[in-house]
Amino acid sequence: MPYRTLGIICTSQGWGELEISTLRLCEGLRERGWRVHLLSAPNAALSEKAKDIPNSVATLGSKNIPKKAKQLRLINHWVMQHKIEVLLLTNYKDIAIASLYKRFLDRDIALVYFQYQKLEKSKRDFIHTLRFKMIDRWVVSSEFLKAETLRQTRVPERKIVVIPSLEGGSPLETAKSESAMEQSGLVNSNEQTIDRMFAILEEAINAPEELDFLESLKD
Repeated sequence: MPYRTLGIICTSQGWGELEISTLRLCEGLRERGWRVHLLSAPNAALSEKAKDIPNSVATLGSKNIPKKAKQLRLINHWVMQHKIEVLLLTNYKDIAIASLYKRFLDRDIALVYFQYQKLEKSKRDFIHTLRFKMIDRWVVSSEFLKAETLRQTRVPERKIVVIPSLEGGSPLETAKSESAMEQSGLVNSNEQTIDRMFAILEEAINAPEELDFLESLKD
């Protein structure tokens, strides 16, 4: 399996299940041979906790067009500087700017979204459909979240990947702290289970080339 340079974007300011899981993703993928770079928000708890991971900071998500253009240039500089080949998103709010980046500046980069947050309402409108079209793999933790994603969005089922090792517990979004994650079974101390989870995630990350081929046949 080819290990490449991975950029993880998470500009959330909090410190909870989303940020803890993002940090663990960074650490776990690094342990398994990936070159990982993190892009987080200034003064965020994640930036402070991720001291051992190459980390850049940026404020993303502005609706102001000149500021958004500046943000796209910042992401492009970050990607080019570190030769990032795969972008992994864990914060739903970062999808908008990342999809713009892929659509207009780097169609070759693989874009993977790891869903931790429940979709509260339908995202089947034109804008969200256009945005989600740029995502190569949409990773969820359970069949429950997969069914919800299919119901609430127009993301094709072939793009959605379920990590079976996380099935059987409460949905990820119900875990409010690291201890809650441990108690719910979402964080398993069994190394074989963890290895299996990362193996499936690595397959999902490496899969966009296959998707590109399928899309070319469809066209």
